[in-house]
Amino acid sequence: MNLELREASSQARALRPAAELLAEAAREARLLGAATPVNLTEERARLAQALARGECPRPRWRYGRGGRGELRARLTRLARALEGVEGPLAALYLARAEELALECALVGAVGTGAFGPLAARRFLEAEGVDRGLDFAREHVGDHEPEAALGPSLPSHDPSPSSLVSRMRAELSARGIPFRVCVVEGLSALAATGDGAVFVAHGRETRGDDVPRTVLHELDGHVLPRVRAAAAPLALFRFGAARATDDQEGYALLLEERGGFLGPARRRELSARRVAVQLAVDGASYGECARALMTRHAFEAGAAARLAERVYRGGDGVCLGLARDRVYLDAWLRLRAAFAEEPHLEGLVSGGQISLAAARALAGHPLD
Repeated sequence: MNLELREASSQARALRPAAELLAEAAREARLLGAATPVNLTEERARLAQALARGECPRPRWRYGRGGRGELRARLTRLARALEGVEGPLAALYLARAEELALECALVGAVGTGAFGPLAARRFLEAEGVDRGLDFAREHVGDHEPEAALGPSLPSHDPSPSSLVSRMRAELSARGIPFRVCVVEGLSALAATGDGAVFVAHGRETRGDDVPRTVLHELDGHVLPRVRAAAAPLALFRFGAARATDDQEGYALLLEERGGFLGPARRRELSARRVAVQLAVDGASYGECARALMTRHAFEAGAAARLAERVYRGGDGVCLGLARDRVYLDAWLRLRAAFAEEPHLEGLVSGGQISLAAARALAGHPLD
């Protein structure tokens, strides 16, 4: 690897004020939190009931305060200043500043018609061919017999085999000082933030949901954050552009290596990508959820949750967050890239680093 990652390099020293602002923005933007309705749990239940009755419901989501206008303005000024700075590290900082400014704009637009077009810029305008959509169309029909999945267990159950218990036990066993917090209104089964893993309250887990989710969050998200804390370059901590997208792909790659990417998981991921495409093609939340039921045999509760992931942040009429666009494509890209260039995995797994940033860092010494 043609790189020595030293924070004391002349380029990193010159960009230290930019790094401080980007680190602040990465902490404060909080797009996923802003795009999560405060009444998500009750609305999910109401929408599932309406779908089960054969209706095509519209969400009545409510959101917290958006804001971030002042932070967006500071990031925009930083991006303009970085446009004239040469060097690979400056280029990576510029791309991240532009991405965070866009995410601040998204936070300010939650619940409005402006949210969808901004989300499309953030998550749909990825480089290259989207391999994930073809995969999704092929695997959305994958089925696994219910009996093969075994009995269900609530995610927050106090028993040692529940998701929250296993997550806490694994973090403790590895000596990782992250908290595990059970939260209401989480679209995902679990998620990782600064110093904490969040587990959804009241979600049923079956089959390999628990060990798969522990692997996904700890090895795919927590450990890169732990490694980033010791990395010489601040970029590993505040993140490169598209790093959050590729980190999801990396976590899926770890799932595949662990034997957890079976039919049920492939079907879930594929349905989420198909739902994004339905939204892109103009379907409303209700139309998307109905299509998942009638075309792909999902029951009402699952259809409500899957569509929720795609339309959250918006008003349920047009495209919402659409973050599920990136998962499958990132997994397939990273799998192919690591097979040809194994050294890149060490960079991607070392912090909040995208595949493109890993290539840039590997090819340019910064001293």
